[in-house]
Amino acid sequence: MQLGKIIADLRVKAIILLLPFTLISAPITNKEIGFTIDLPLSWRQHIVSPGTHAILRDTTGGHKSVISIEKILIDKNVDPTPSAWVRSQFLAFKLLVEHSVYPFGAILFYDSTSSAQLGALWSPELYAEFYHSDNKPTQAEYVRYAAISDFGYEIIAYGDSLDMATNIVYYADSLISTLVLSSPQNVSLLRSQHSRPFTVGKGGRIWVDVLGKSQRHIEGKGLSRRLYPVLGEGSTQKAPH
Repeated sequence: MQLGKIIADLRVKAIILLLPFTLISAPITNKEIGFTIDLPLSWRQHIVSPGTHAILRDTTGGHKSVISIEKILIDKNVDPTPSAWVRSQFLAFKLLVEHSVYPFGAILFYDSTSSAQLGALWSPELYAEFYHSDNKPTQAEYVRYAAISDFGYEIIAYGDSLDMATNIVYYADSLISTLVLSSPQNVSLLRSQHSRPFTVGKGGRIWVDVLGKSQRHIEGKGLSRRLYPVLGEGSTQKAPH
């Protein structure tokens, strides 16, 4: 059976299994970044970069993965429309996963059809696992892109592959699906080119821009700057009771 069909079946079953959680949730809003999301009361918002980047996590430790929401200024010279930005971001990440070597990435599921939406916004989704030299999955990411007006959004649930595999439907459908994006109130100084480091082939680590083109070789370690961020810094926002 195809993985996509398995995930679709799990999503149908989760509607009944996860319904009780919706009764104890409350919205968390970030007007500067421009989002509202319904989360259980135990979840908190950590501000990584004011006005641009927030991370959401379960303070009970019951769900070990975290959700990252980052706002990015769209360079209209590169991507003239919001949908063009979404398309180039999604393709760039898909290429990165398919061609990464250390850690080795494998796409388990993706949907870039017109039916992939967050509210009324087109928002393609992708789920991937990343393996190290022992061939055991160590990290997994569920990624969505969306754009509104002059801003694009990268929405990611990421963490240990076991937790992600166990709770992917919960993160994707019970939490991220409630995300509502809106035009941010305060426009911050944002980077317009969204790039991340991966090890590709024997040529070392490269930066890849929004069109999937390599920009420059760099040195360093780690899958990307967002894996296992320092959550002890910055501020948090508690869901209202």
